[in-house]
Amino acid sequence: MNILQMLALVLVASACRHADATLAAMASPPDATPFRFGAWTGDIDDLRDPSDVAIASDGTILVVDTDRNRVVRYRLENGKPVPSGAFGELGAAPGAFRYPRGIAVGLNGRILVADAGNDRVQIFDPDGGLLGGFGSRGREPGQFNNPTGVAVDATGICVADTGNDRVQLFDSEGKFLRSFGGPGGT
Repeated sequence: MNILQMLALVLVASACRHADATLAAMASPPDATPFRFGAWTGDIDDLRDPSDVAIASDGTILVVDTDRNRVVRYRLENGKPVPSGAFGELGAAPGAFRYPRGIAVGLNGRILVADAGNDRVQIFDPDGGLLGGFGSRGREPGQFNNPTGVAVDATGICVADTGNDRVQLFDSEGKFLRSFGGPGGT
């Protein structure tokens, strides 16, 4: 499976707490059999409320496992995803999460996670080591109320600030640039 095929991955998850999580590959040829992983069996490797997925340049699949307050890494072996580690735990300390919701991977390999319950974005290296983060709870520019999505490109970072009804834009280091949408939009 090449990177273009992996970009066609689709995450389907039920809102139910113990629902199966399915990751289907839309690989060439079109009649290829999709694969599933993360089905709820009670095992610690199972996903519980996966809410977002990203793919690193090396092919690593990163899944935000919201109810378990972690990010799970998968690698492909013979075209099938195999768990290859996880990072994060419940808490407010740097590196911990409280209901993470969104994930993105920058061109430099940095992993950004929208940590909804802690009202911040955290930045990790490709191995899950904490590099830093930005944001706090509030309505002012650069503050968040339940950030649920994050995207990154060569020019900066975009965060869906759901509780404040806006999208905020930051430079690549997390410095606030502007926002648009609801309260405080410019």
